[in-house]
Amino acid sequence: WFSLRLNPISFSSEASEQKAIAVPPSVLNLQESFAQVAESLKPAVVNISTVHIEKYPENPYDFYFWDPEDLFEHFFNPQMEPRGGGPRRKQEAPRQREFQRRIPGTGSGVIIDADGYILTNEHVVSGADEIKVTLPGNPDKKVDGKVIGRDERTDLAVVKIKTSQKLPYARLGDSDKLLVGDWAIAICSPFGLEQTLTVGVISASRQNLAIQGRNYRDLIQTDAAINPGNSGGPLLNIHGEVIGINTAIYTPSGGFAGVGFAIPINRAKEILPQLREKGKVVRGWIGVILEDKIDDAKAAVFGAKEGAMIRKVLPDYPAAKAGIKRGDIIIEFAGKKVAGNPDLQSAVSETAPNKRVPVKLIRNHQ
Repeated sequence: WFSLRLNPISFSSEASEQKAIAVPPSVLNLQESFAQVAESLKPAVVNISTVHIEKYPENPYDFYFWDPEDLFEHFFNPQMEPRGGGPRRKQEAPRQREFQRRIPGTGSGVIIDADGYILTNEHVVSGADEIKVTLPGNPDKKVDGKVIGRDERTDLAVVKIKTSQKLPYARLGDSDKLLVGDWAIAICSPFGLEQTLTVGVISASRQNLAIQGRNYRDLIQTDAAINPGNSGGPLLNIHGEVIGINTAIYTPSGGFAGVGFAIPINRAKEILPQLREKGKVVRGWIGVILEDKIDDAKAAVFGAKEGAMIRKVLPDYPAAKAGIKRGDIIIEFAGKKVAGNPDLQSAVSETAPNKRVPVKLIRNHQ
């Protein structure tokens, strides 16, 4: 047998405590900036839930109530009507009832006016028979929303709610000033979870995509986490200004993959007055069909590598009346440089109908 004597071990409270990590003031200031953006903007971000009602007509022949003998004869003579045992006699018209199926949807929106105007995606409210808006701070209370303007081309819509008091709203920024690498902050309702904030950067700009039959141009790309239900919510800069409306994600799995897209807020600012006053957007139209692109061969023949080349001029439209011809390359429209077809399409659509504008073009190398 062995006898052991253990010496007591004492622990110092000072030695056992973990010291807080020293953080540079610049990092703390950045963290505080995110907190301030969240505190300021969360009251202006709402959840939008929708219901689309699909209707199905009832089968005019209700076989469940037919007499078995009638049902057997109907198999060989589909034109026959049920006899005395059925719920309808031959002279009775078939009943016309409808079955309904309620299809729910969810998205986000941002209040842009103290009187209850909300900016969101058109695809969030498209086909909706019922629209409910949940305001921040009261998730159990939903108010009715009404679409007062929509534009499928830009995928933007304005929803109005009735309110007895002024609401907090977001300030719209300038998306033309964005630089790749700028901070990007998204506040939305992914999967119906309200007031969710994610942070990333502007990954790229001027992205053109075709998603579910919609063509998007000049999108803002960000790695701030965007998930289903974020559509229609705001993308913000570090100053808390709305720089975009979150619209789509690229994902092989259906969830966040680090590639999200937002509509530049300047696109919305251009059409908001028409959406609020007219309910739709009326755009300019010059009446031309463009070549897909200017390749090296066309550039050598027509004298320009950049611009929008005219393939066909439609008769009796503004372009024809102005003297524009097939083969012309438009390089400037209404004072805006035209480097390609999207630039011309954007400049024309932003111009009000019946407005005269200057156009610069190259014709026969001149």
